[in-house]
Amino acid sequence: MVEGPVVCLVGATGLVGSALLTTFLDAVTSHRIGTLRILTSSPDSVKLVPARSHPSGRVEIHQIAYVIPDTLDKALKGAEVLVSAMGASENGQGKYEENKQKLLDAAVKAGVKIYVPSEFGTDHTKPPLQEYVQSPMFANKQHHHREAEERGLQVLAFYNALIMEISFSDWLGISTSSPDTKWTIPRPSHPVAFTSLRDLGPFVLSAILQTHSSSATPSDVSAPIPSGVRIYSDLKTLDEAADIWERVAGGKIERAYIETEGLKQKYEDIKPTLAPGMLGPAIPLMISLGGFDYTNDNANALLNTGDFSFEPRTIEDFLSEKAKEVKKALA
Repeated sequence: MVEGPVVCLVGATGLVGSALLTTFLDAVTSHRIGTLRILTSSPDSVKLVPARSHPSGRVEIHQIAYVIPDTLDKALKGAEVLVSAMGASENGQGKYEENKQKLLDAAVKAGVKIYVPSEFGTDHTKPPLQEYVQSPMFANKQHHHREAEERGLQVLAFYNALIMEISFSDWLGISTSSPDTKWTIPRPSHPVAFTSLRDLGPFVLSAILQTHSSSATPSDVSAPIPSGVRIYSDLKTLDEAADIWERVAGGKIERAYIETEGLKQKYEDIKPTLAPGMLGPAIPLMISLGGFDYTNDNANALLNTGDFSFEPRTIEDFLSEKAKEVKKALA
């Protein structure tokens, strides 16, 4: 059996990294990934128990410290793929921008071929976000992407719009905490792309393995995976999602609508108080501008295909499960 590539994963104990880890461990079992290396500053984390106990013997946990570059060099030596789900907040390991640069430097030094940077969110490279939200963090991410490509890495940056499991909540004004609730819905109405955490892994695995295979055996037949990869599990307008919630939860949503101009003003008013990298009310503004409408611009068909096919989680599936949880809690 031909072994898959050596894949390194950074951020495996975080929200996105944990989701990727589940898929990657399964891929080790099936030999799609030859060896999985987890680069972490917390090797004893309870979230890594499945990795530590994996029966294959091909899952390695490497303790790293960004202040000690040798730890990165050793962990990345001989690796072909680096997937980073590094969190953007500053912690005991240092600043996000600095650590990200150190990781890139070490990847180039080690001869890594494919690099998935820590994106996994909003596509900040295209209008309307690029026009309305001038964020230093986004500028840094775009510079980082260009630099990685200029230094010879094949970059796959994933833009998954809104994460399904954390977006239907109070912070976005579309709460699912009770059957009867209130939603604030941006206008005009556009489809909104949501990606489930459980689907992130299959999308990423498909992209890195297809890219690795094409680099090992070049072919003009298959379409190349773009360096900016737009993905989603399901796509609905918020009114359509509200209709689903009313049906599966058996309640009624009080719907308040706010137009683009009002959202622009709200964002401008609060923007000076936002921490670096925080979008806040920019997200409803982007919804009203169609910034999360991936209908005609996505890589789903390239990734969810052939041996990499999977059944994405739908918004109705998620909301149905959420409704059962809410009803059980209220019983």
